[in-house]
Amino acid sequence: MKYCRIICFVLTLFVITSLCPCVFAEESAELSEESASVGGGGFAISYGYKPLQAPNGVNAANYVKGPTPPTEYVSAGGSHTVAENDYTFRDYVFVGWSCNGKLYKPGEVIYNVQSSMSLIATWGRCAVDGITVIGVLSYADDEAINVAVGSTVDLKSGTWQTEDGKIIKGENRFLMSFTNVSLKSYSAEAESFKISYNGNGANDGVQCDFRVEAGGSFTVDNCFGNRDGYSFIGWEDSQGRIYLAGDTCTVNGDTVLTAKWQESSKPAPDYCSVSLSSGEGGSISPAGKTTVLKGDVLEFAVAAEKGYELSSVICDGEELGTGGTYKKTVNADMIIKASFVFVGVEDSSEVPVVSAPEETSEDGQQTEEEISDIIESAEESESKAPSDVKSNDDGKGKTYVLLLCILFIVAGGWFVAISIMNKSKKKKRKMRK
Repeated sequence: MKYCRIICFVLTLFVITSLCPCVFAEESAELSEESASVGGGGFAISYGYKPLQAPNGVNAANYVKGPTPPTEYVSAGGSHTVAENDYTFRDYVFVGWSCNGKLYKPGEVIYNVQSSMSLIATWGRCAVDGITVIGVLSYADDEAINVAVGSTVDLKSGTWQTEDGKIIKGENRFLMSFTNVSLKSYSAEAESFKISYNGNGANDGVQCDFRVEAGGSFTVDNCFGNRDGYSFIGWEDSQGRIYLAGDTCTVNGDTVLTAKWQESSKPAPDYCSVSLSSGEGGSISPAGKTTVLKGDVLEFAVAAEKGYELSSVICDGEELGTGGTYKKTVNADMIIKASFVFVGVEDSSEVPVVSAPEETSEDGQQTEEEISDIIESAEESESKAPSDVKSNDDGKGKTYVLLLCILFIVAGGWFVAISIMNKSKKKKRKMRK
């Protein structure tokens, strides 16, 4: 009997330790999720460059100098400002950081981060004439060839897609516009649009025609052609938008980009980069990155979706008001962000009014059967109307009450057992006397 108290005590501890995880399971899950996204480091945004292999077998790592930007960790839904570039690669021009077919410029903000990203340094045309840079053209089967940047190459037979979304037939001569190009086999039957470059007097050095899936985007190529007495300054689409090499162009129809030239004797034009984005609940047009001649006026429009209203439009910290259309003089690079707030939609949960049916009895009065159908329809609508959803706090409260009840029952049983043991001891003592 002297071990009964110990046994009861151990049983009580067992019950308490087995029930506590159930009570705090939801809270622990929330904490673990939070620690996974924030405390655990969040999503990693890292930087680097792809190894280039020269014809003589020397790895380009020997020619890439400068420190790598530090890795930054961003929580889910957070934003990241693209780091500046400190790499140098011979006399080649740094174009931007590429990731999953998109090109990001230093200082650009990546919104709503939902996964880890590896940003790879990308270089464009040589800054000094006469210097040849060898790039790498690789296929999905790991076959890779060295191609001089600015030259053309015959692709293998078939249909191929580049990382930035270009769909190219194998019979076309592909222009090696960047240092690294990866191709994968393409066999989808999605809607696509034709993209063409018009050299506008250039004798060669223009990318071949290709296609891009509807709603997709591609990275604008450089122009390696020449036009006597002129300098290439960019590409212009049918709507007058200017694209520089490395910019991202979104496709919603057949597109022709025409080369813009300026007399070599005149100073090069000064362009500004404007990044336009919108939050959840609306859109901004044009969206993405656009290039504007310094001093020109940029026009854009903002629209809210159903259930939302425009909260603010901010340009580099300046509030632009809440109008539908805007005009902004561009004198420097800008970042424009439109935000929206949820205001709700009309409550559709009310029981609908049931109108009388058109058909009536011969004397013009509704029959008892029709009236019964109307009443049943109204009752069904009431039963389908959404009821108030109980909060999670109610469920937690019930769990706590259940735990307390169990503890009281166990404690009561323990005391009863102790009382029985005490009575048993008293009886034994009397019998001994």
